[in-house]
Amino acid sequence: MELFMYNVDEYQPLEQSNSFAPIWPFRMAISGSSDSGKTTMMINLLIGTKNVKEDGERYISCNDVVLIGKHLDELKWKLIENFYNTLAEQGEDVSFKALSVNEIPDIFEFDPARFTIVIFEDLVNASKKIQEQIADYITNGQHRNISSVYISQRFFAIIKIIRENINYISLHRGDGSLLDIKRIISQYTEHSNSLASVIDDLTLKKEFIVFDLRRSRDDSLSIRVRWDTSLKSIIDHPRSNLDHPRSNLDHPRSNLDQPRSNLDQTEINILSSIKNRSSKFSSYGQKAILEAKKNGLLIDFARNIPIPKERKILLADEITVKNSDTWTKYVFREAFGIKSKDLGPEWIKFADQTKRKRESLNFYVIRNF
Repeated sequence: MELFMYNVDEYQPLEQSNSFAPIWPFRMAISGSSDSGKTTMMINLLIGTKNVKEDGERYISCNDVVLIGKHLDELKWKLIENFYNTLAEQGEDVSFKALSVNEIPDIFEFDPARFTIVIFEDLVNASKKIQEQIADYITNGQHRNISSVYISQRFFAIIKIIRENINYISLHRGDGSLLDIKRIISQYTEHSNSLASVIDDLTLKKEFIVFDLRRSRDDSLSIRVRWDTSLKSIIDHPRSNLDHPRSNLDHPRSNLDQPRSNLDQTEINILSSIKNRSSKFSSYGQKAILEAKKNGLLIDFARNIPIPKERKILLADEITVKNSDTWTKYVFREAFGIKSKDLGPEWIKFADQTKRKRESLNFYVIRNF
């Protein structure tokens, strides 16, 4: 008996600008502690390179973004709102809407002719009734051309019916203990015992792990570090795969990248230059600046003054940063090996680029990186 394949999907897949982006319609769970990069990763998917390149594209090029949560006025979401409002003003058929937890619409209120992404943020402690409403999106949203995202601090705090119906998991730092991680990944791989410690170590280093449940277990991209690198390749080549320049999709801050300036392309090896002077950055911070220079992210790195918790990781002991100007000077000195008090003429150019970039984003600074 001959069997044939028929395309009977209700809606055509959304054409994406990046082949590693989640396939539409999708159901995604994002879990990790505060400041682990959950929202930053989501913002990257929604903005892509559209904000910084003339021919840039959104990685998820949907029509409508609906945010449902308790903290709708946070700056990170204002960045998205401003971005989509600007696109709408420029004539693109897009919209952004923020709703409180008590305003969750019925899925039948959505127009299936439009591609809609609904994001549920930090609602794991909401009532059973609310969880049931969210579950309806996860289980039936695809019939109304809706992709759903559930953001939580703990994966197993998400109710079972939602966990069982997602097809992407983005696992970030602080989701739980090593035992919790093993429990999560045991559902998707036969090698949970050996992989748990590897994944735990990667998330502690502020990487995130993507489980693509649409793929078979033996597909190398079924478990990825960030979005475009298979975990297997990291295990096989631990020193190379996370050190090469990344695609825009996978880096937590890449949606804010600018094309490299002449300053960023200066060939100075930071790690060798700091040997002969006292550094204000920890070894981790020194490497972070080196990577930022190598990937054209130095202006962005200097623009985003980290939160106090992140500064402890980046800065050497007893070093404090009270404002963005001081932080920018620290980054500039470290990046270009400057010892003298006089920062030179390039500093004026660097400071101006940093300031202009701040202004271009209306001071809505993403703090997680």
